[in-house]
Amino acid sequence: MSISDYTNIRDKLLLHSPSVLDVTEHELAAVAMILAFESGQLKMFFIERAPHKNDPWSGQIAFPGGGKELHDQGTFDTACRETHEEVGICLDRSMMIGRLDDQKGKNRQQNLSLIISCFVFFLSEPQAVVHNNEVGKSFWIPVDQLIGQPEVFQYYSGYSEQPYPAIRFETGEVLWGLTYRFVQGLARIAA
Repeated sequence: MSISDYTNIRDKLLLHSPSVLDVTEHELAAVAMILAFESGQLKMFFIERAPHKNDPWSGQIAFPGGGKELHDQGTFDTACRETHEEVGICLDRSMMIGRLDDQKGKNRQQNLSLIISCFVFFLSEPQAVVHNNEVGKSFWIPVDQLIGQPEVFQYYSGYSEQPYPAIRFETGEVLWGLTYRFVQGLARIAA
């Protein structure tokens, strides 16, 4: 994707009025969708969550993020703090280009009492990454592989007997679940 494609995405995000869900009696979490140009291509940053037996999202492809803590002033602060803790990338308001629609958390096809916000950031170039113990690996994927016409298939995750819509990156990882829903949200806005 070119600079004009990025400009189109940014402009449409700026016009987008995100659906912000009622947070009454819900826990809150936030993630950071990070875009940057690398080798002339617009790319999106992903992590693979480290395997932990008590983590329901263990091993999944995700954006950096996590639960809101008491000292966070809001979910924007949560997304920035969690990103810095998990991968060492420092984000701030000047880098934010939009917000996607909030999503309800799900586990095994069941709704959780959890609402997740996704903030979209643009970096002029990728920053150095330092993983904490929650992250197995991280990588950048070209955005045109995500919001063009990716081949969608039904993925059986092992978390449920029901399949999930998913896409497979050229590097072999499978994107499904919450992060897939956020990527699809960006694709709808960018169309």
